[in-house]
Amino acid sequence: MLNTIKDNLLLKKESLKSRLFSSYKSPLADRLIRHLGLKDVERVIHGKPDALIVLTKDSVIRMPLDRLSAVRCRVNSRALKALMRTSIAEFVPDVLEGGIFEGRLYYREERLSGVAIDLPLSKMDEMVVKAADFITKFHQETARDIVINDANFKRLFGREFTRLYPYLNDDYREKLARIEDKVKKAVIGKPLKTVWFHGDYKIENVLFDTKTWQIKGIIDWDLSRKVGLPLLDIFYLLAYKETLAKKSVVDVFTERFSKQDFTAFEKEIIEKHITSLAISTEFIEPLVVMFWINHVGLRYGIRPVEDKPAKSEWINKNVYDVINVILARS
Repeated sequence: MLNTIKDNLLLKKESLKSRLFSSYKSPLADRLIRHLGLKDVERVIHGKPDALIVLTKDSVIRMPLDRLSAVRCRVNSRALKALMRTSIAEFVPDVLEGGIFEGRLYYREERLSGVAIDLPLSKMDEMVVKAADFITKFHQETARDIVINDANFKRLFGREFTRLYPYLNDDYREKLARIEDKVKKAVIGKPLKTVWFHGDYKIENVLFDTKTWQIKGIIDWDLSRKVGLPLLDIFYLLAYKETLAKKSVVDVFTERFSKQDFTAFEKEIIEKHITSLAISTEFIEPLVVMFWINHVGLRYGIRPVEDKPAKSEWINKNVYDVINVILARS
C-alpha cells in the first residue's frame, strides 16, 4: 500500500514537471492550435524523428515535418484502423478525422486514459510481466506458420540489413554481410511463426490505470507490421526497462543481450513467450541480432541527428561497435 502511494506521488510530480517545463515551443503548433480551435491543449511535443505532437484532454494530433515522420504517421493511422478488427481493439486509440494545414497533413487519434510509465516504480516488474503477457497473447492471435525460404528471409530479415548497408564504410559493410550470412544459415529452411509486431514495445508505450495497475491501452504503432518477427517486442520491453534506471539501451545490448546473458526474471519472460508460440530456442540468438538490426535500421532510420560529427559518433557506438560485439560471438 505504501509503495503504491509513493508510486502515485512520484507519477503526479513527474506529470506536473512535464506540463510546466517540457512543452515544446513552436509557432507552427500555435497556428495549428488556433486553426483547430483547441481549448484544452495540455502539451506540445517535438516527436521523433521530426513531428509536432499536440496533446489535448481527449485527442492526440500528429503533424509530420519530414518524410520519415510522414511514413510513420501514416503507418500508425493504418495500423490503428486495422487493429479495430482484432481482440485488442479496446486497447488502441480510435482514428479521428485529420486534415491539411499550411500544406502539411496532420493526423488525429483518440487519447486513451491511463498513464505512460517512464520511471522505475516499485511495481515495475509486475507491470512488465503484464505487458509481456499482453503482447504474447496478441502474438498468439496473429501468429502465422511459415517456413523460412529465400523470399521469407528477404522480407523478414534481409530488408533490415539492407537499410543499414548504405550508411556503412566498406569494412563494416563486409562485416555486416558476414552477420547477415550467419543469421541466414541459422534460420533458412526452418519453421517459424510470424506475428503482428509492434516495433517499439517499451513500457512507456503501455498505458496503465494507476489505481488497479491494469493495462488500459497500447500506443505508438508507427513501427508496427502485420507480418513481423516474434520475440523482438519482448526484447524491446526488457531492454527498455533497464533504461528507466539510466542505462543506455546499447549498453544493455552489448553487455548482456548480445551474449544472451539474461537475468532470471528476463529468462522467465522469454521462455514463456517462446513456449506459447512454439518457437525453438535455436531462434533466440538470430532474433537477438535482429532486435538490434531492426532497432537501428527501422526505429532510428539510421539517422538520429543531422550534425555529421554527432551522427558519426552515434553510428560508431550504435552500429560499428555493436557489429564488432556480434562478430566476436561468432
